[in-house]
Amino acid sequence: MRGVRLSDSEWAQLEELATSAGISVSDLIRSRVLDRATT
Repeated sequence: MRGVRLSDSEWAQLEELATSAGISVSDLIRSRVLDRATT
């Protein structure tokens, strides 16, 4: 995940996917950060 650069359209696509899956992108990022912090 380090150094990954997403364009606005890629973020929009990601948010759309996450929203349809019932999760918010901020929750997704928070869980990624927590995963990284706990390992």
